Amino acid sequence: YAAWVRTALALIALGVGFAGYFHLAGNGRVRMFVALGMAFVVGGALMALLATYAYRRAYTSIERDEYGSTVGLTLLLGAIPILLGLLALVLIILR
Repeated sequence: YAAWVRTALALIALGVGFAGYFHLAGNGRVRMFVALGMAFVVGGALMALLATYAYRRAYTSIERDEYGSTVGLTLLLGAIPILLGLLALVLIILR
């Protein structure tokens, strides 16, 4: 749980940095990078929300002695930073 929350906070911080830097730099593609920053912030917030849900679900199942991992949720949490990283790579190449 802590690793997912840490990653979510890092994505949010990176998104704010992207949006702020390119907005101040006055680059010709400001909108594209501000949109990328916003995507990172939204992705980080979504990841924090899903991580909290996964934590509560695991905690409840442990309390009932029925613990089992949730593969789909774990894959979704892993996919968020991967997809955002690929989006950033594409936009940087197109720059």
